[in-house]
Amino acid sequence: MRQLSDVYENATDIRPGGEQMADLQLSDPDIGPILGWRLRRAERPAIEQLLSMSEASKMLRGQWDQLELHNGVLYRRKMSLGGKADVLQLLVPACLRSEYLQRAHTGVAGVHSGIQRTTNQVRRCVFG
Repeated sequence: MRQLSDVYENATDIRPGGEQMADLQLSDPDIGPILGWRLRRAERPAIEQLLSMSEASKMLRGQWDQLELHNGVLYRRKMSLGGKADVLQLLVPACLRSEYLQRAHTGVAGVHSGIQRTTNQVRRCVFG
């Protein structure tokens, strides 16, 4: 059975509306400001520059050193459970969160995997 991470492996793929993940992240009110900063410069923006931004944007700014760009898409690097290898978590724009949760809930094969397994899959693969 395929893992949820297989579904999100190609996060830069074009979405049903013709938009790419990077475009959706840029238009997201929480992820967009941080992605814009990351694209323009490597240093963390001063907190004063984010005063008018959302709490979620401020939280992401606090995790600046864990954020990485891959093909223009923003991810958060996180140690997996048990201190195993690092994982990259896709920062999912608000407009796609329901879709991603639905996929995690039903699994790739369309079968419910159980609450704990679904929760672990989402925590491991996506952040949003």
